[in-house]
Amino acid sequence: MTEGKGSWRLIWILVGILAAICAGVILYCVVLHLHYQQQVTSAGELPRTVRQARKLLDEKKPEEALAKCNEVLEQLSRDDDPPLYAYAKRMQGTCYTWLARRSDKEANLTKAVAAFEEALALYPPDRLPASHAAVQTLLGGAYRDFGLAGQPEKHLPKALQAYEEALRIYTDDRYPIEHAKTQNSLGTVYTALARAGDRQKNLAKAIRAYEVALKTLSEDKYPKLHATARTNLEGARRLLE
Repeated sequence: MTEGKGSWRLIWILVGILAAICAGVILYCVVLHLHYQQQVTSAGELPRTVRQARKLLDEKKPEEALAKCNEVLEQLSRDDDPPLYAYAKRMQGTCYTWLARRSDKEANLTKAVAAFEEALALYPPDRLPASHAAVQTLLGGAYRDFGLAGQPEKHLPKALQAYEEALRIYTDDRYPIEHAKTQNSLGTVYTALARAGDRQKNLAKAIRAYEVALKTLSEDKYPKLHATARTNLEGARRLLE
């Protein structure tokens, strides 16, 4: 009788152990599933958040757009999703460039340059040439704004370098509009450099860049871009007189 009770007790102990193991396995699977679902949800939300940042920037709301970019970058490393990380960095730099036009110019442009340079590291020109060129133009714009604010000898040559790097990709035959717009931007840098030194030489280069831009930016197809380049050209010519 005692032996029978001992056997039953052992069986119930084994049953209890097996039940505990099963419960632990089930709990582990539930936690793993919830963690996976959270990761999937987060991965799906991040691209949407970046798109929201783009929309906010289009609506001229750089502070709100920057908050969205930072939200993404706090949850994402460059190794998790390099293309998304690079685009978020590109957007972040654009937000800082916009904010620099309102206040804290030096601090915001410094952050913009850092963001663009980090994005460029993930946009190699041999594999992602169009994205590389696009960010180079953004970097050139940030350095141009830096140079217009002060220390033109330090910042404007970096702007030229960035625009010229973009033009290696934005050739007239492959990217005519981007080529023309970048030429116009290049002209603005040479015009600014003319005020710092080598007036005749830099103005001649500015005029040449504007003229190249206007060959593509016809008044009937691109009235706003044409008007901007035309105004820049006329301004450079007046400075040369």
